[in-house]
Amino acid sequence: AIVNIASINALHPGFGKTVHYDASKGAVVSFTQSLAAELAPAVRVNAVAPGLLAAPHLDTTHPLRRRYEERALLRSLVEPDEVAKAVALLCDCSAMTGQTIVVDGGYLAG
Repeated sequence: AIVNIASINALHPGFGKTVHYDASKGAVVSFTQSLAAELAPAVRVNAVAPGLLAAPHLDTTHPLRRRYEERALLRSLVEPDEVAKAVALLCDCSAMTGQTIVVDGGYLAG
């Protein structure tokens, strides 16, 4: 199995001055779908699109963190181990290919 790492910016661009990043992550999602079609049924290809990851430089007063947490339904940043769990699921699940799983604490739904 192949698991690519995209970003929620691929699905909802426009967080400001990130056009190059947004386009590159959108390309990862498209690449995932195209490669899945090309390699099936021998190889499964999926992607994970994380939201804003918790990191030491994003302390509780950081404006980006506050804005993200206000919108995310779970009111928190994404912990890296949650992204790892999604990757493990995609490696294990034999019925999924060409998909992108969003791991964003409900940010896009908020």
